[in-house]
Amino acid sequence: MGAVRSRSLGLFLAMVAVVVAVVVVGGWLAFRTAAHALFPDQCDQADERTAARLEREDVLAVVPPGVEGQARFTTMPCRDDDNVGAVGRDFLASGEYAEIETFYQQAFAERGWRLREQETVPSGNSDVGFCFEHPDFTNVVAVVRFSAEVPYHYMVMFRFRQVEYTCAPT
Repeated sequence: MGAVRSRSLGLFLAMVAVVVAVVVVGGWLAFRTAAHALFPDQCDQADERTAARLEREDVLAVVPPGVEGQARFTTMPCRDDDNVGAVGRDFLASGEYAEIETFYQQAFAERGWRLREQETVPSGNSDVGFCFEHPDFTNVVAVVRFSAEVPYHYMVMFRFRQVEYTCAPT
């Protein structure tokens, strides 16, 4: 009888331990989710490392002739409505888009970026441009976007996130 009681007590204590573990883990996950919702500025460290690496990419510093570079910008995925981060720079041009296209196709190619998608510039009333990918940058695309609304305005930026992100349309 004592062995049965001891075994039952052991089983009971094991079940209590499992329940406590489930409550603790579930509570931690709920707390973490709530904390992220309440404090969205707490970005993922991997995203921060990716942004820092992209900020060092020198293609943002090269400026074609007849173009005025604006200040650089960085937006973390956790602070963006579409959860995609961006590191980039705006430009104001006075030359032809065709010359700028050629300039950036060459600049990105020299740095190992491969052209994956190209739209003819200019094109009606929607932004158009290029999308590049690099084998050393997982879940990152480099984009050159020409504005259809603001003449001679374009942007060069890296877009990134922690899930699969490519030039392919989603």
